[in-house]
Amino acid sequence: IAEDAPSADVEIDLAEQLVTAPNFQAHFPIDPFEKHRLANGLDQIALTLQHADAIDAYEADRPGFKPVLTD
Repeated sequence: IAEDAPSADVEIDLAEQLVTAPNFQAHFPIDPFEKHRLANGLDQIALTLQHADAIDAYEADRPGFKPVLTD
């Protein structure tokens, strides 16, 4: 289809997992976690920062004798 009309508009609906183009429509599978990441614009750092409170709590209870990274 893309070869027949390379300039045709193609719409990708992530929420519905649907690709639509002129004279074409198809559902596509996607891993739920990857769908969540794409829908929310989350990269690896953003995913980690979602747990900032738990990380801070862990660091607060970390024994003082363990090494610490500083700038």
